[in-house]
Amino acid sequence: MPRVVALAGGTTVLLAGLTYAVVSAGRSPAGPRFATAPVRRGTVSLVYQATGELAPAQTDTVSLPAGASVSSLPVRAGQSVSAGQVLAAFSDPALALQLANAQAALLKAERALAALQSPASAASTVAAAQAALAQASAQVSADETAIQQLTVASSASGTVTLLVAPGQAVAANQVVATEGAATYAAPDAGTVSAVHVASGARVAPGQALVTISDPQLSAKLAADQATVAEDRVALASAQAAGSAASQAAAVAAGQAAVSADQNTVTTLSQAVAGLKVTAPFAGQVVYASTSGPGSKVVVLDSASRMVSVPIPETELQYLRTGQAAAISLPAYPADKFSGSVSAIPPVGLYANGVASFNVQISVGGMSGVHYYNLSANVAIQLKSVRGQLVVPLAALGRSHGHALVRLLTASGQVRAVPVRVLLTSTATAAVSAPHLAVGERVIIAEPAATGAQRKLRAKGRAVHGARRGGGGRRGGGKP
Repeated sequence: MPRVVALAGGTTVLLAGLTYAVVSAGRSPAGPRFATAPVRRGTVSLVYQATGELAPAQTDTVSLPAGASVSSLPVRAGQSVSAGQVLAAFSDPALALQLANAQAALLKAERALAALQSPASAASTVAAAQAALAQASAQVSADETAIQQLTVASSASGTVTLLVAPGQAVAANQVVATEGAATYAAPDAGTVSAVHVASGARVAPGQALVTISDPQLSAKLAADQATVAEDRVALASAQAAGSAASQAAAVAAGQAAVSADQNTVTTLSQAVAGLKVTAPFAGQVVYASTSGPGSKVVVLDSASRMVSVPIPETELQYLRTGQAAAISLPAYPADKFSGSVSAIPPVGLYANGVASFNVQISVGGMSGVHYYNLSANVAIQLKSVRGQLVVPLAALGRSHGHALVRLLTASGQVRAVPVRVLLTSTATAAVSAPHLAVGERVIIAEPAATGAQRKLRAKGRAVHGARRGGGGRRGGGKP
């Protein structure tokens, strides 16, 4: 029995010695080895990347004004236009009549005021009223003559072929009827109000063929006739008033009338000018029709483009208008485009506990891109730190709430250096530290133990447990 115990004890000592020798041989005499990287001086940029939709920066829709009709649509869908180019023109006879009446009223008020301000005697006032009446009457006669000339008459005997129908709009000098080899043109732009003969009928010289109505000329005649009536009243008033009227009160009333009539004429003139719509910017016509649904006539998209991308609220502190952005299009992989932040909305969209803001990026130099609603990849450089110490992001650590890096000295020692983090990117960090220099090496990783070392340590734990007679904790202790 003593010999068995002695043999078991000797075997245990021998195994322990062999295990120690093997473990000792597996250790590196130089101590643990670390993965390091040099400290350098450079730039760290924070870049935010997002995907959005390429769209026109501006869109303008031309709609049909109430009570008006389309008189001209000189553009077509797909056409490129420049700023100021006419997109559509409309006609509104009722508005034209209102303007003519307002202009006539203004003219009358100005004449009345001029007569009141003149130091002339009652006789001269009467004479001025008579002259005004004569001038207005002559204007009415001229209007009536012009209207009579809107009737197209045959110049010879023959068979007439009419090219127009009642209610059709015609332009000045447009052919409205033919008689053999002879053609008859509209003397002015307007609408065919009457056709006096049928197509194929025989006519005599001077016989009326077609009558053109001109709303503006008709409105002018009505306004001039109203002026004649008013001038007659003014003449009668001047003849009856004599010197009894109060000159100062009459002048004040005349000035107020002129001012009111002038405001009316200005407002109506602006409305008439608005019947001709021009392009507010250069771009492409994407819709043009006079028979589409609703009152939409023309839709214009600007040549300039923009991309709207969602930016989370955490990045707003770095964002500002005018900030540069790089844009790429999957549809044009070989091309790169530049842009800038043009608008940051004041209101965000809240979802899943985070608010995002649809920031608009204006894009330039896209004349070669002929499509809209393409997907676009946007990269915005939110912040940049230049000329600072730069270390890999993996080198940063924390201790007691402070940032630090670990240096591996030339003698193989590890030294912790506190740093102040200025900016981090996905891979690097810009730091500031008085005890950190360019070229020093910071630890970025400590390699794990090799497979052989792990096996030796496991074997050592097994031997250690055998020496204790299996009384160790389950799973073994430290070797």
